[in-house]
Amino acid sequence: MKPYAAAMLMAALAFAGSTPLASAQENRVDSTPPDSYASFGTGDALLAQAVVLIAAATPSSLAEGIRLAAAADQIGADGAAGAGIVARDLVRGLYPNRQDLRPTRDSRGMKSRSEARSSSGWHRPWCSWTRRERWRMQRACAPGSCRLMPLFRNPPCRPSSRGCFWRSARARSADTRVQFEAALKRSPAFSPAAVGLARTIIASGAAPGELPLLQHLASLLPTESQRFAAFARGALAAGRPEKAADASAQGLLRSPDDPDFVILRARALAATGDWYQALWVLDALLRLQPDLTEAILLKARLLHENAQDDAQALAVLADAESRYPTDASFPGLRASILLDEKRTQEAVTALRHAYELAPDNLAFLSLLASTSAQSRQWNEASAWLAMIPAPARTAENLRVSWRISTGLGDHVQAKATALQLFQMTKNPDALALEARSMLAAGRRADARLVIDHVLGAMDPPPSQASELHFLHSQAGSDDPLFDLRTALKENPDNGEALAAITDVLAARKDYRKAMEYAKRASAMAPGNAALAQKAIELAKLADAAQ
Repeated sequence: MKPYAAAMLMAALAFAGSTPLASAQENRVDSTPPDSYASFGTGDALLAQAVVLIAAATPSSLAEGIRLAAAADQIGADGAAGAGIVARDLVRGLYPNRQDLRPTRDSRGMKSRSEARSSSGWHRPWCSWTRRERWRMQRACAPGSCRLMPLFRNPPCRPSSRGCFWRSARARSADTRVQFEAALKRSPAFSPAAVGLARTIIASGAAPGELPLLQHLASLLPTESQRFAAFARGALAAGRPEKAADASAQGLLRSPDDPDFVILRARALAATGDWYQALWVLDALLRLQPDLTEAILLKARLLHENAQDDAQALAVLADAESRYPTDASFPGLRASILLDEKRTQEAVTALRHAYELAPDNLAFLSLLASTSAQSRQWNEASAWLAMIPAPARTAENLRVSWRISTGLGDHVQAKATALQLFQMTKNPDALALEARSMLAAGRRADARLVIDHVLGAMDPPPSQASELHFLHSQAGSDDPLFDLRTALKENPDNGEALAAITDVLAARKDYRKAMEYAKRASAMAPGNAALAQKAIELAKLADAAQ
């Protein structure tokens, strides 16, 4: 493997939740002969050595860590059973094709308590366990005795794994953060916990207020290159691209063969607004190393989002697809660009191809479902969405599911989906969807109760308040005109309120005002021929009334 490829692999694994070492360090992992476990003295000491080896996450250290954890479990060390299971899950996630790393049932000539549980399904990947199995596993690995507990909370499997995607998407960030902080309190130098905590902070959107903590966490990583890379990522997430550019430049000085720093610098330059310089940096990198997928994708994104040169972006992706026909990321990005260009059919074709190449990629399935829903192909959209495991569905998936159920006329299911969305996001817009489902089902009184509760107790932002006042006007309001005017006061561009107030004023024979609102509504929906025709008819009625 080329030096830069090895470095990129190590950085990727480190940020995925483990702290791999360089290949040279892997060769230095001490292997313990099967008959010398007694030299550790106690099961706890044996477990401590197993934890160190498992945290290294290299093939040889994982194999040895599994053996030591099993031996510690046999001696009776608390938490050893869980440590062995973590190591096996790491093997499956990081090295799925290495069957030689999976020890036999009795590799030491004895059977441990954790191995005795294999018949219950405990050695299946974490993502396939039931809630009760996870509870039993956490009981086996008590938080006070096992320093690998944070890895149970966020197992470092491959990003394409559906189950791990679900674990990352559905885990409460606050709870996850507490676990990583507890791990660092027990073992301040345990770098996987530092990586996990930094990742949790960035994913939660809290990075802008916690850059000093991110800098401290970066300082805990084992190599200087990893420290600069981690701080650059944290600074980017914190909205400090100038610091990210400086950190990536410092890292590049120390690791000139590592393209990860070049890519980080390009991201930082683009974030400062200097996307032209970022493209120049990427072009220089790709001339030297034309097979860097991440650099190719970043260049295409910058061409599309910043340079507004979709033709060139698509050309870059077409060239990459011709050279790497089995990489799903290129047709996936091409589909996104085509969707932005309103070339829906071409985008769907590209998305289907990307899905064929990477059927475990939930992002492709989500985009296929939402694209079909936008085209009002409800059955097709429902079929795509059904392929996403229910626990793995994101808030956006649930919004698409609500639209599908509404389009199919299943308002009971739509209401249930809206409630599920509210439980996930605690956002008032989910209750607005619930109110819409109630109105569609003829439950106007129930819809008013929901709307009044949100407006009175949740202080929604102006755009959501505008929607809710519009819905209140449709729910048997005593004064719908007042509700609609309030909706337009909150958001003058509320197209639904403009169309509704047009009808209310026309019913009161105030044709001139109705015509003015109809023209505003038509201007906001240029493709709506019915609104344009209504504005013309109201103009005629207004002239006739004079």
